[in-house]
Amino acid sequence: MQDTLIRVNLTESNTDALGYIWAYRLILDREPTSEEIDIGIKQSSPEALARTLLVSREFDSLLTTVSETSPALALEERPIAVQWAFRLFLGREVGDERTLSSVVESIRSTSDIRRMIAFSEEFRVRDDKALSQLLTSEVAKDYRPFCGTPAPPGYFSDFLGNKTRCSFLPEHFTSISQSILGPPGSTTNPPLHDAAEWVGTLRAANEASGTFTVVELGAGWAPWLVVGHNLARRKGITNVHLIGVEGDKGHMKFMEQNFIDNGIDPTKHSLIFGVVGTSDGLARFPKIDSSQADYGSAAVYDDTDSSRPMIEVPCFSLAGLLRGLPHIVDLIHCDIQGSEAEVMAATEETLNEKVRRVVIGTHSRTVEGLLLDQFSGMGWKLEHESVCTYRQNSSGVMGLHIDGVQVWRNPNI
Repeated sequence: MQDTLIRVNLTESNTDALGYIWAYRLILDREPTSEEIDIGIKQSSPEALARTLLVSREFDSLLTTVSETSPALALEERPIAVQWAFRLFLGREVGDERTLSSVVESIRSTSDIRRMIAFSEEFRVRDDKALSQLLTSEVAKDYRPFCGTPAPPGYFSDFLGNKTRCSFLPEHFTSISQSILGPPGSTTNPPLHDAAEWVGTLRAANEASGTFTVVELGAGWAPWLVVGHNLARRKGITNVHLIGVEGDKGHMKFMEQNFIDNGIDPTKHSLIFGVVGTSDGLARFPKIDSSQADYGSAAVYDDTDSSRPMIEVPCFSLAGLLRGLPHIVDLIHCDIQGSEAEVMAATEETLNEKVRRVVIGTHSRTVEGLLLDQFSGMGWKLEHESVCTYRQNSSGVMGLHIDGVQVWRNPNI
């Protein structure tokens, strides 16, 4: 122990000081210094300090640390550690002695406490981005050791070791050539994927057994199919089924190349040119001049006029795609630029029968509300929601700035 540590007897009723101490212990796995406690007491409450630590550079660095060491808790420390975890992370007291005793028996370390809180039903949905860091860090830890080998020039890697060509993405992504992107929640990552997308995908893999099936709608270069294949291999699952649906032929080429770059044979999986809709037939899709730059185009399913040149593409009902599969779908990743609610509403029965989890991008507040009503009405559990964010331009017009994400789990499978 450092001689600069705050000197507080844990049996004393110095509530404020204890709260600051346990915030450091439960989040950063270390003791605070006297100076840190003094600053905390002057500037914030223990609960506010906890949120500050969860978005700190120090916590961020813990996400990418290769070795996982978490201090063991002495038997006499465990009850007070649990009490402060409930206060700092759930904003309430434990409740009663029976509950406290049950929780204390199930934990041995600060990591056990974080995981217990992060995976609880009560913690499932949090608008608080700082608290979301707790969940993302605990999910990612299941896949250590993380990748430590930089990708070749012209590529970047994620923390699992999947390679992506910078040329699949807009030109400014060339700046991360040879980088290794950290796990979900890492604040050093470029704005490529929402942490909720990672958490939903990782949890789908955690729950898989025997087979692993991933469907990606509006697949682009199919990052989530490649991630799913990697996760399955890590779990020793060889019976893997990947289905990607994409309406741009340039993105289809990216998808096939991404499979090959990551050691996946595209001919053994279903990479489908077309779009997903409410019924089988034809739809119109914008003619894209630069597949590298355009990932925001949406299919048109009727005769609505468009200011852009359009091409006819095959349209597949999601119910039809799923019904033909002989096995349960572990994950659907859906990013179809605004048609999510209609497509999902036309597929309710099949979703309930065949799909364990859906990670779905949202592109308006209207779509968010429709999906919340639909999936909750089906009895599904909302595991995470990142809402859409908007910005107002100089003319006063509001425009979508960052897409939202919802993660839903089917409790019936």
